[in-house]
Amino acid sequence: MKTNHIIQIILSGLSLYILIQILSYLNELESCPCFNEQNNKEKYSSNIEFMKFYQFLEIASLLIFIVLINFYKFPLKSRKGNSKGLFKILLMVSLFALLFISGYMSYNVATFYLNMKKECICVNKWQKYFIYLEGVFNSIYFLRILYVLLFVLLLGIFNFVN
Repeated sequence: MKTNHIIQIILSGLSLYILIQILSYLNELESCPCFNEQNNKEKYSSNIEFMKFYQFLEIASLLIFIVLINFYKFPLKSRKGNSKGLFKILLMVSLFALLFISGYMSYNVATFYLNMKKECICVNKWQKYFIYLEGVFNSIYFLRILYVLLFVLLLGIFNFVN
């Protein structure tokens, strides 16, 4: 096994550990009285269930990445046939799903940050900073996808006009 694979597996394991700790932190937040009191009082509250769902998605994608990185030497066989139409539809559906998931996660992290009380002990743990980091990167990802969609839409409009 090459050194690069070992480093990637170690870093993936570390990432998996952090994601599992964030998931357990979100589970603990559901029983945190000072956070729930503040979160339920606000007009815009955080959807902790969605944030946990997002953590499951990240853990699953990381596990798939770990498996694929170990088996990358085996290329996928190409299928014969015309499935370009189905591929385009799946691509658009997945693009809009990613746009929704990243945008809604950004919104939830922003409301999570705004509803945070400094004196609440059960909330002030190191995992909240990783949640903030996820929110920042999801905001950037959301804007990237949105700009790509707008750019493709503009290109399509200009091509049909001419």
